[in-house]
Amino acid sequence: MALPTFLGIGIPTSGTTWLHEILQSHLEVYVPKYCKEIRFFDENYDRGVDWYKKFFPSDMHANKYRAIGEISPFYLYYDNSKRHKGEKDNK
Repeated sequence: MALPTFLGIGIPTSGTTWLHEILQSHLEVYVPKYCKEIRFFDENYDRGVDWYKKFFPSDMHANKYRAIGEISPFYLYYDNSKRHKGEKDNK
């Protein structure tokens, strides 16, 4: 399975749904159809990369796209340094 070549990061209610719909309508861009916000890097990282890859086209089909991505606005607020240090986010 292919991994994304881009991430859409913004803030909630800033037009990310509109952007997802525009990208989805482009024939050379792949974004997941049924799940705009996968939130792998902030909420679902523990599920593993194999879980994440299931949202994207297989390697056999990925070559028909110029870009593969996902949009998860809340990535903007995520501080992964605490995850890697094993600390809890106290914000």
